[in-house]
Order: sequence, then C-alpha cells, then structure tokens
Amino acid sequence: PPSLPYLDADNPSPSDPATRAALDVMQALPPDVVVQVGRIAAPSVASITLTLTDGRVVVWGTTDHTDEKAMKLAALLTQPGHTYDVSSPDLPTVK
Repeated sequence: PPSLPYLDADNPSPSDPATRAALDVMQALPPDVVVQVGRIAAPSVASITLTLTDGRVVVWGTTDHTDEKAMKLAALLTQPGHTYDVSSPDLPTVK
C-alpha cells in the first residue's frame, strides 16, 4: 500500500535475516519518524539505510543499539541536512 515504505531486500521473506533486521528498525522508530520513511534498504543486516519521503537519507548500519539509534535519529531530524548517520549512536552526524 502507498502508506507503507518500500522494502528493498535481496531475498525478502520472513526467514531472511536482512528483512527481519529492516522490520526491527521500523518497529523501533517513533511514529512521527515512521510516517516519513519512504524506503528501507537492507542488502544485509549490517547495512541498513532509510530514505525519507523528502529525499533525506539515514545511514543506520546494523541493528545493534536500535532503540538508542531511533531516539537519536528523532532528535537529529530536526537539524538541516541531507544525510543522517546513526550507525554509531555514540557519534551521530548530520551532513
């Protein structure tokens, strides 16, 4: 459906680790961030990227510290930029 983000995974299925990782990320995001996600790419469990509906990109990385990354991303998205990197939640960046 149009309201759901597009999932870009090599082998999308309930048993695919990358698909599960992408779904875990989406579940961790606050509702006001979820509605902004247009696409989630999960070529592997270690390389997850979100593309927001306005074209901004979120580099997520692995599912390690997912809850912490989700919290920091919500704050980062209030800052101007194009790329939001929360792959290292101790040092999130905006470019």
